[in-house]
Amino acid sequence: MKAYKTRIGCMAVSLLLVAGCGDTQQKEIGVSGTGKVDDSFDEPLVIETTGDIIIDINDGNNSFDPFKMLNESDVFEAVQGILDNANWETAEVSMSRSADYRVEIVDKRDKEKKVTTSYYLWANLEHENIELVDYDNKRYVLMNKPDSEKLYKFFTDRNLSDHVVIE
Repeated sequence: MKAYKTRIGCMAVSLLLVAGCGDTQQKEIGVSGTGKVDDSFDEPLVIETTGDIIIDINDGNNSFDPFKMLNESDVFEAVQGILDNANWETAEVSMSRSADYRVEIVDKRDKEKKVTTSYYLWANLEHENIELVDYDNKRYVLMNKPDSEKLYKFFTDRNLSDHVVIE
């Protein structure tokens, strides 16, 4: 009789171990600060940005290579603020050399429609500032020195004074 009870006890423990080690994934359940059960972990975490900034660098052959992408919302807002406040002139311009960088700004603030604007950037070391041309909208701006430094630093992680002109 004692052996019979031991066998039943061993089988029960074996079944518990096997059942507890199944292949099925367990759903995570969290507890919020209010003490209520929060089981809303079904959706993946998505971080939305207000826009993307894609920077391409001149390869020296009148073409551009991918250089950098910025998608932090605070950087996008700072860059967009500088560009919105710039003293743009309506003009069709022809520069003496190829642009140093091509900057594409994808504005996703309007959820219905993304707006993409391409700017061509020249570093003007003589005046210690940058020039931007928006060919699609026929706009040109010679940025002031402080804004030139900020934009150049955002786009390249370097100081404007460190720029080398590619002829």
